[in-house]
Amino acid sequence: MRRVYIASPFRGATPEQTRQNIIYARLCMLDSLANGEAPYLSHLLYTQVWDERNRDLGLMAGDAWRSAADGIALYVDLGVTPGMERAVAAQLPKQSLERRNVHWRDAGALEPLYTIAAWREQLGYLGLKTFPELDPLGGFR
Repeated sequence: MRRVYIASPFRGATPEQTRQNIIYARLCMLDSLANGEAPYLSHLLYTQVWDERNRDLGLMAGDAWRSAADGIALYVDLGVTPGMERAVAAQLPKQSLERRNVHWRDAGALEPLYTIAAWREQLGYLGLKTFPELDPLGGFR
């Protein structure tokens, strides 16, 4: 499997925007898996255990994993953030760089991603299946 470092927005201007970005990042991960890749999203992993005081440590750990990736994928439906630009700047010569979109049904409206039913509908749209008890924000219920 091709190892791909996924870059997508994380920190939003509001808690609701950060929530939206987390859901979006999970869709990016699913899209990458559907493409037969082994995605890595350090911003989803390390933010589960760090806070802003430890942000530099999380960034360094993410950099270590990114350098081992075969490529970098920027998911740009929500724009490109400074953190995503940082991933591009750190691209190694051996790594490919791709700009991607998840292409949900209404890319301009994020409200459909907020409910579990809409999450499951989006998975079907991407041609993916998941466990019925999966919550898009909290893992398994």
